[in-house]
Amino acid sequence: LAAYTRVLEFDEGNLDALDAVIRIHEARQEWKELLAALERKAPLVPQDEIALRMRMGGILESRLQDAEGAIQAYEAVLSLEPAHADALDRLKDLYGGMEDWRGLADVYERQLGLSNEVPDRILFCHHLAMLYEQALGDKRKSLDYWMQILDLDREDDEAFETGVRLLTEMEDWNELVNLFESRIAATTGDAAKVAVLKRLADVQEQ
Repeated sequence: LAAYTRVLEFDEGNLDALDAVIRIHEARQEWKELLAALERKAPLVPQDEIALRMRMGGILESRLQDAEGAIQAYEAVLSLEPAHADALDRLKDLYGGMEDWRGLADVYERQLGLSNEVPDRILFCHHLAMLYEQALGDKRKSLDYWMQILDLDREDDEAFETGVRLLTEMEDWNELVNLFESRIAATTGDAAKVAVLKRLADVQEQ
């Protein structure tokens, strides 16, 4: 190790010496020193930087139990590749484990912004709607995501019924009427349409 360290003192970018230092620290389970060596190597090999930073995140998580450090490592990956699925998944696990619900919501919002597939967008909106109501106590924000689901699938019963409940709890009668009217327009069967009309009439009476 001393010999390779001396080489690096004279030639900071010597990859052979760096790789040897990395192997030695890993074999000795010297995790902090290994991280320092990986950090030193990462900017020298742009084609491998994402893989190296994912490796660093794994070490910080599993070897050092450093969730905050791991989050920084995965965020560094996402600064290079915003749609990196593994980094996003690790962040969700970390934020969830820390009960950092705002951090978790931020990751889902990023995934929503990156997704073009309707089923995926509905899934992310569902996670966000649940998070904002149950963990963050923001009914209005939760409602926004349920309404986004209805924009994607006008017949989604869960989104409609939850929207009715939230608007009723918030006593937002104008928006509740609008929601029922949208539902009537999206409903095809006569019996189902009549049922929604009756519910709308009840609201208007109030």
